[in-house]
Amino acid sequence: MPLEVSFFAPVALSIAEQREFAEAFNPPLLAAESRAAGTVRFSELDNTPVLTLGRPRLVDTLLDVHRVFPDETEIPEGTKVMVEGIVPFAQYERGLALVFALEEAMRGKAVLKGITL
Repeated sequence: MPLEVSFFAPVALSIAEQREFAEAFNPPLLAAESRAAGTVRFSELDNTPVLTLGRPRLVDTLLDVHRVFPDETEIPEGTKVMVEGIVPFAQYERGLALVFALEEAMRGKAVLKGITL
């Protein structure tokens, strides 16, 4: 079963920034946008998926976010975008490392659904 993740941040990374981020990761990853531009897939050099992110969604108010997430979910003040993603369970260690690195790069908060770390 894949792990679901949501990012809450003041800004989203552009496709170019995501590609640069993937290439700078150690060891490097590939970041490819889907044909319909609905997702960005981070994968190993052999195309094994590590993380798939959906399009960023604008957050008008935090009340909108709390309709979907429980009240105890920590949503940072200043959140303007939400990005949802999936980490394949087979790659969860590398995927979680990428999630936490992206969390820092976006200056936001990552929320993993269904697990507690």
